[in-house]
Amino acid sequence: MIFTSHFTFRGGPRKSKRMQRTTAIILAAVMCLSGASAICKPGYNSYNSHCYLYVNGPQPTANWYEASAVCKAEGGYLVIIQSSYEQTFLDGLIDNAVNQDNFWIGGNSLGKSGYYWTNGNSAETASYTNWKTGQPDNWNYPSDPNNQESCMQLGMQLAGDTSNKWNDARCNEKYFYICEYAE
Repeated sequence: MIFTSHFTFRGGPRKSKRMQRTTAIILAAVMCLSGASAICKPGYNSYNSHCYLYVNGPQPTANWYEASAVCKAEGGYLVIIQSSYEQTFLDGLIDNAVNQDNFWIGGNSLGKSGYYWTNGNSAETASYTNWKTGQPDNWNYPSDPNNQESCMQLGMQLAGDTSNKWNDARCNEKYFYICEYAE
């Protein structure tokens, strides 16, 4: 946003330019302090100074590792859900989408005991959690005992349940995903 002034301040054009710059800085600071939304690229959604890219299409697109790599290549990460407000925002994205299936989110239990967000914070003992009842259960598939459920998904659209709860799933399954980018 560029702010201009049609006033000339006492002291001539030099002081006028300095005053315009000062005014622009003050306005930018006020916008930041007031919780103004992030300025996001087209196709991204803004919430609480973060941008969200909701990757959705006719078919699930990536396993957890691929989705995480795509988000990282764009300067972000798989979404880390830190509050009920953020969860509600994401629920709105999903509810208004063409495809309302399962989505990868940024948590896993790879190489650790328990689930952690990709930023290192615990996803099980965090102040906000949204696990579906009985989850995470780290289900072992009898046909492939080495392929445990170690990655987190949002949605779990099973048996008529349309709640957007968290579930643990096999990391190599293909799902849609949501990337998050800080401002």
